[in-house]
Order: sequence, then C-alpha cells, then structure tokens
Amino acid sequence: MKNGGDKVTLLVPGFSPEAGGDRLQWADGLPPQPWQGQLSVLLGQAQWDGVHLPAAELSVSSQHKLRQVDPSPGGQGRVCADPIHLRADRDTATLIPGGRLALTDAEADELLSAINTFLHADGLRFSRLAADRWFMSGMDGRALSSYPPSFLAHRNASAFLPGNDETGAWRRLMTELQMLLHAHPVNAERERQGRLPVNSVWFWGGASLQSAVAVDERQRQSTLVHADANYAVALADALGLKCLPLERFQPQAIRPATVILDTRVVDALFAGDETGMAAAEQQILDDWIVPLLARRQSGAAVELEIHTEDGLAGRPVVPPPGHLVSLWARLTGQFAHRQR
Repeated sequence: MKNGGDKVTLLVPGFSPEAGGDRLQWADGLPPQPWQGQLSVLLGQAQWDGVHLPAAELSVSSQHKLRQVDPSPGGQGRVCADPIHLRADRDTATLIPGGRLALTDAEADELLSAINTFLHADGLRFSRLAADRWFMSGMDGRALSSYPPSFLAHRNASAFLPGNDETGAWRRLMTELQMLLHAHPVNAERERQGRLPVNSVWFWGGASLQSAVAVDERQRQSTLVHADANYAVALADALGLKCLPLERFQPQAIRPATVILDTRVVDALFAGDETGMAAAEQQILDDWIVPLLARRQSGAAVELEIHTEDGLAGRPVVPPPGHLVSLWARLTGQFAHRQR
C-alpha cells in the first residue's frame, strides 16, 4: 500500500454485496476466479491461477494419510480426481461436488476398487484422503486446465469444462469412468434410495509445487494470512509464510500484506443452509469489515479490499467531509454492541 500503510484483502466466496449495506462500494468486470487462485496471486504465485493449482500435491504432502496409497515414489503425476454428480444437456451442465453427495467410506472404497481394477493395465491408480476427496496418480496433470469443483457448483459448469487440446486425454478418461460408474451397484443402490449417484470424477489441481516463485525474507515479514481452510493453510506453509487461524485475528496486528480467507458463506451454501448463509455474512461484517473500518476511521493507514469469486471487488465508501464523526460513531457503536 502507498505511504507505508497496511493493506488487507478479504476473500469471501459467496458473500453478497447487499450484505455490506452502504459501507462498501462494489465494482465488477473482473473474471470469476476461485478463491484458491486469488489467494495464490496475492501470495506472489500468479502461475497458480484458477485452472492451474497445486491442490493434489498440497493435500497429500500436508496430511500424509492417503488410503489405498499408490506405491509410486512421491505420487508421480498425482491430480485431484474428486467424485461428483454431473448433469449435462446440450447447453448447460450442473456439477454437484462430492461434499454434497454424502458418500460413505464403504461406498467410496467399493467405487475406487472397481476403478483401480479397470485402470490397472494403464498404470493409473486412485486413492483417497476422505470419502469425497479422491486422487489419481500415473498421469502428468501439470498442463491440465481445470477449475476446482467447489467453484463450479451453482454455476453453469459447461462454460468452464476443459476444452483445449491438452485436455483431450482427460476428457476421454472422464467419459470412460462415467460409463463404469453408471453401471456400478453402489450407484444403483444410491438411486434406489433416492440419492444422487456418483456418475463422474472431476480432474483438477495437478500443478507442481516445484513451480513456486521463491519467497524472500521481506515478503515473509510483510505477509500474514488468516485462514482455516486446509488448502490455504497448506499453501502458506509450503511457501514459508505465516498463517494464523481466523479466531486469532486482531485488527491492530495486521501486516502490510494481510490476507483473510473466510469460506463460511459458501460452506453454508453447499450445506443448503440459507439461515447459516445470512448468519455467516453477518459474522464477516462483525469479525472483519466493521473492526477494520473502525481502524481506518481512527486514523490508521489501512487499505481494505473485499473479493468474491464472482468478479466483484468491494472497497470502503469514502464519506464526504463533515460525515466522518457520525460514521465513526455508528461503526464503533455497532462494534461495541456486538462485543457485549
């Protein structure tokens, strides 16, 4: 930020501009981007944009608990291969990520066993961290351009389906697995119970951590990340940057380049919890926006930007002369009331 101040970037996927009321002014025109890609750019890793993310490598290296672990050294060529339900027609495609399918461990293991038997001759192998978090190794995914399935949920996924020449092999494999899954007894039983079948897998996140841009000591000292999401915590750790839980945020302890990632709104959206979404938006106001605006109004040199995944960027409304005192009183009054 100019003049030696601090800049706070708040990443809030799912946050509605209306929730900010008259405190914020919004601009559109930016391309929609998943928060993972935006976070990477903010941390100096522009090569990891929304369609090229080191998600598989981060997930495995940070947790070390793959089930049905693939024996190849380092998980050669590992990509995310998440179970999904995909409903497509001529013009649109609806993608429902695995987290919303309530897939059990037993169901996941049966499906993975069938997939591994089918792919054995090709030298490909599936493994998992959880029932809804699958990986495939044996195929180089560094050039694969594909968004995270969580970003495509509640969007027309057909506009984001991989379509360049380098994704042809992935699309063919995806089609073959769709046919296998369609005929699997696990899905027949799920449909009999009125549950959505796992009818496809989604390949993404095959970028390599070796392509990371080196982080120097100046960046380490000036950067602070507040996040609870596993990907964000693992990314900061891999880059050697300080990352603290959301609950440890203190407005007076920010750094020149502070990034806050709050996924509570989109988490409630995926859970189908409209009440929870409204509550999460209010918490974002209470926890981040109001305290930071109060700091600005007290004279601190703090720049604040709010970003969603939908190409929207919000900034504080600059009040006209003569309104500073009333705005300061309103903001600090609201903050004090909510701290009781």
